[in-house]
Amino acid sequence: MQANTDPTSYLTQSDAVKARFDKLKQREVILEVKNLTKVYRGAKGETTALKDVSFKTHRREFVCVIGPSGCGKSTLIRTLAGLENYTSGEVLLDGKPVTGPGRDRGMVFQGYTLSVKKNVMFGLEMNGMPTEEASREVALWLELVGLEKFANAYPHELSGGMKQRVAIARALVNQPRILLMDEPFGALDAQTRCKMQTHLMEIWRNIDITILFITHDLDEAILLADRIL
Repeated sequence: MQANTDPTSYLTQSDAVKARFDKLKQREVILEVKNLTKVYRGAKGETTALKDVSFKTHRREFVCVIGPSGCGKSTLIRTLAGLENYTSGEVLLDGKPVTGPGRDRGMVFQGYTLSVKKNVMFGLEMNGMPTEEASREVALWLELVGLEKFANAYPHELSGGMKQRVAIARALVNQPRILLMDEPFGALDAQTRCKMQTHLMEIWRNIDITILFITHDLDEAILLADRIL
């Protein structure tokens, strides 16, 4: 494939940007999606949510998927998480087919009723880690997201941004290969959203994690992503 040399094209890259992407593409492929199609069938007929979607995500890459409401972004990320079946195509994580949920993918959910510490510990204990060891592990993650002083707090005692940090810690504590985030900051006010974007970037720079981030906000995608789909 030849490089685009048209200076008016959005595909045009500077030499520095091209060199950065060439280096990124030399990393191992974590996630590969091939011709993914999802069709919902109901009493009123069929609705195609995804059609022939294909892309690769490389190790430690931060990829944003952008699009208007109803274009299939949430269907895509739920399918990658193994929470929905797909009609045709392939989803491969480290070269292995995704057939259901797994600890190798961290999904950021918001709802919970336990204390901060118990909520983040839940996945570790479900996977058989002893409570004492899980407690030590959680303490490290709460420190990373800046919530070590709120370990015993409950949801009604936290701000929107703090709840999102809990959700991120809960998703990361099992050390997944990829973090899946479905418009995680969409319900936050502008100031809190800006703080959370900065905090997420700091976390991403400090741990070995690949991120696939769904958003409808172009400015957010430009700020966060190595690459936008």
